[in-house]
Amino acid sequence: MMKTLRSIVNIALIEWRNVFYSTKLCILGLIFIFINIQIVTPLKECSILMNDKISYFEPFIAICNSGIVLLVLPLFYLAIISDFPQNNGIAYFVHIRCTSLQWMAGEILFLVLSTVTMVGFVLLSGVLLVGKRGRFSFQYSDAVTKYVATYPEKAGDYVTQLLPENLYNQISLRDTILNSLVLIFLYFLLIGFIIFFFALIHQKYIGFLVDGILIFAGVVTSELHMQSMWYFPLAHTVQWLHYTEYISVPIVSMRSSYTYFGIILTIFMIGCVAIRKKY
Repeated sequence: MMKTLRSIVNIALIEWRNVFYSTKLCILGLIFIFINIQIVTPLKECSILMNDKISYFEPFIAICNSGIVLLVLPLFYLAIISDFPQNNGIAYFVHIRCTSLQWMAGEILFLVLSTVTMVGFVLLSGVLLVGKRGRFSFQYSDAVTKYVATYPEKAGDYVTQLLPENLYNQISLRDTILNSLVLIFLYFLLIGFIIFFFALIHQKYIGFLVDGILIFAGVVTSELHMQSMWYFPLAHTVQWLHYTEYISVPIVSMRSSYTYFGIILTIFMIGCVAIRKKY
């Protein structure tokens, strides 16, 4: 049993090192810059205008609830895991020395590790970039909730769309943080599973195509508030889409979104187990 677990962990760590100890590490730098320009700088400007510090968690929540950001970040993630699963060098040697089920479990563990790394990096980036304009708090800041009331002429500005009323009027910051962590993790994990499934049947390019369609269609339908947006994972990831501005009853419950991800991920996991010997 311990030998099996050790093999699974070794496979996952080999994949993880191959990705995050390579030149692809520069992609994380691009993500850091993108987050600063797209999310943190507008929030810091809002904080300065309101003379109030924002919560260190608010940039991360804004990231997880922005259609534009959730268009770009998954593409960065796809670029990071584009060589997954690797089958050369030491990875090939490990592959031929373990069972197909052990190898597959190791690759799935890598998907979990890479997704946790990505989500953790995004969260930490927001905290570091806010710097002295932030504070540790599990309450929404006045800089966010009272900005439009203080500057009504700025209603509709980009910064007001980062954390809209649908969010802070309906869900506590603590619950929003938890949901953001889990939902964006599931979103990236699904993207990775699609690549893995099609790689197992030697059609990885189809996996990239399917991911691209899901990402772009999700952004378009969500931005247009089409009912069909709920067929795509992005709408289930963005929490404010679940609510209207003032009515507390959700349009689609958060439980439904977790069920959506759970069902699809289970289907792909079963599919990967069934076709694992084809790789």
